[in-house]
Amino acid sequence: AFIAMIHRKCTGRRVWARFTTRTLLLVESTVNYKLLRAYASKLLALSWRFATMSVVGQNGTDHLVHEFTHKAQSDVLVAVGMPDGRLHSVASAQGAVLMSVQQAKFIKGPGRGVEIFNLGHNPWQRP
Repeated sequence: AFIAMIHRKCTGRRVWARFTTRTLLLVESTVNYKLLRAYASKLLALSWRFATMSVVGQNGTDHLVHEFTHKAQSDVLVAVGMPDGRLHSVASAQGAVLMSVQQAKFIKGPGRGVEIFNLGHNPWQRP
């Protein structure tokens, strides 16, 4: 536990987060999250027992809020595939995914929620 706390301090993560099995939540379209969930599960099956995590997935535009945000804990890592909102046809999908992820992030309070990694093509930055 002591080495994990030092590692968290050096990498800028929360020092007092839980020391339990982590959960990886994949937020993507239905086809993509199912493929990624199967790949990550098989990859993690090859890891050491203390380094493993559970893998779940949801569609950010459909069932994420209803089926998972009430389970948001500090041991959850969220990997989000953000639709490219520069295209008019998927701008509403980007807004839906962003709103769902924000709800999952702030359900436990600022600074204590899930850790989120967002991957997408839209170069917009908050000013």
